Amino acid sequence: MNIFRNFKFICTFGLFALPILGYTQEIKWKVENRFPLFNNVEDFQSLEKAFGIGSASDFLAKNLSSADLRRLLPIQQKTAWDASAGSYKTEKLFSKTHQVRFYLESDSSTGDCNWKIDNHPDEKHPCNESVRFNLVEGTPFNLEVSHDGSTFASLHEQNGVTTKLIIGLGDSFASGEGNPDYPTIFNPSATINDKWFMGNVDPIIQEPVAWWDRTCHRSLLSWQSLYAIRQAISDPHRVVRFASFACSGAEIYDGFFKPQSQTPGSKATGVKLKKSQHNALIELLCQNGTVSTHSQTWHNKVRGPARNQYFFGEVKLDQCSTSMPKVDELLLSFGGNDFGFSGVVRWGIAAHDPKNHRPGFAIGREIGIRIVSTNVFKPIPPDKAALSLSNIDSLYGDLAVGLEAFQIPSKNIYALVYPDPLPFIESDYEGCRLRSRAGNAPFSLIANQLIPFASYKFGIDKKDAIAIRTKFINPLREAQSNVIGNDKVGLKWIALDANDGLMLSSNNPRTICGSSTNCNKQQCDLPDRLTWIKRDNVSEIPLITNLSDFSAYDPARSRGMRYASDALLTQSGKTDGRLDDDWKSGVAHPTAAVHASIADKLFSLSDR
Repeated sequence: MNIFRNFKFICTFGLFALPILGYTQEIKWKVENRFPLFNNVEDFQSLEKAFGIGSASDFLAKNLSSADLRRLLPIQQKTAWDASAGSYKTEKLFSKTHQVRFYLESDSSTGDCNWKIDNHPDEKHPCNESVRFNLVEGTPFNLEVSHDGSTFASLHEQNGVTTKLIIGLGDSFASGEGNPDYPTIFNPSATINDKWFMGNVDPIIQEPVAWWDRTCHRSLLSWQSLYAIRQAISDPHRVVRFASFACSGAEIYDGFFKPQSQTPGSKATGVKLKKSQHNALIELLCQNGTVSTHSQTWHNKVRGPARNQYFFGEVKLDQCSTSMPKVDELLLSFGGNDFGFSGVVRWGIAAHDPKNHRPGFAIGREIGIRIVSTNVFKPIPPDKAALSLSNIDSLYGDLAVGLEAFQIPSKNIYALVYPDPLPFIESDYEGCRLRSRAGNAPFSLIANQLIPFASYKFGIDKKDAIAIRTKFINPLREAQSNVIGNDKVGLKWIALDANDGLMLSSNNPRTICGSSTNCNKQQCDLPDRLTWIKRDNVSEIPLITNLSDFSAYDPARSRGMRYASDALLTQSGKTDGRLDDDWKSGVAHPTAAVHASIADKLFSLSDR
């Protein structure tokens, strides 16, 4: 009687196994390409193998080189993204038919088996080899495997191939700024000097930087992309569709509601955005209807903290005439550019106080600092940026209204809270000042070329760091947490704290000034070295002696935010032998290790 019950239980749940040639069999199956952002199944499978079953942090901890990433990450024409059109190829991203591979749990069986799916004719294949069928998603299916006329294994899947649609929107903290898919590869035999990046870089740069989308500096190594990839790898029966419109420099109005006016890669690519993120997402999802546009104004324009920056005003919103595909999860990162986050960080490193520089000629230094600030840094004082936070309720409220067209439950919307990357230990402020001066040495060379003999050095001193934290970062984080996680303006999104990405397993923060304790003037492990520039090595940390020794995504690097040297060595591109300017956009942005940690945190929060 007990044997009969067990037999009935196995049949009911669709995994019916009987001995065949001495082995107990079970049918396993997986969708071959579960991430249709990639055009080719081989590209997904290569990444799946390299990623394994671990976390995004585990994947990056394998210390992948620039050459490794060029083999692993399919970008540009290998994806469903068409950069020139600024849209996705929906026939690839939303294809409903998927190749599915079936195999028996034991691969030791011999002979041929007959595989029959639903009412299709039997297909004969060796029992110890896998078979493939093309299946339509969301459709139940039955599979039977027989040998010598006897069915010995069967499988019934009520849900069939399942799907999940993840959308990414936002700014540089969403696009992956600072972390290109293909970091620069430098010529190992090249002779370098302090100013190599100011001249002909052809002998120095062997392979220039490359991005999934260079116009927006959008990378597969962003937290949004890494999270979506991990989702796809984690479930063999589910297809994860991922589409990101995140763009470095985006704001809620100048980006989400309106076509972004400036993007970091437009000069190099010649491509300017013609659609807002809102319009582009409507276009992606409105597959069976027509798109219409209407104008909307909720508030009059007001000035933002940056020069020529405005909030609010008229926007053009699209709407679809029919229902659109369900968005399962929406990932957001807005507010940094709206409220001047990067400008405040630049204020900190711009060393606006002339006393921080070489003594003498104070008036001349003050004039020089103003010139350098205007042409290089464009800083925003923290108190000025903090004043703009009075608009946060209205900005996020407008964003929420703009998202209503997509009918996404608030519990499925995750919004990033910007981090505090400054040192937490007061005794480390002097070390931070010296390390940041060395790490930003490329800026010193550029500034000293504009104003000769000024000997500018750009580091964050204690007074400025405290002002940034108390006047701006703390109020920004508190305001974002309140408006995102509470029902203050009708939102109840899930707040995702970027500070979680800065924490190491030992609970030590990877700050903008992070450095290993064994990194000093006598010795320093290569990942924590700051620059190759000799005369500006004011931290006394040993120099990088060969640019090809720099590994953009070394997991042993202690700092979690990029200095100018890091950004330059990670994302140097060139046109006609001259260095492109968009490397500067990577300064003061999280490293790929931080993005991976944020992705893993989100993975732990999601219901998967």
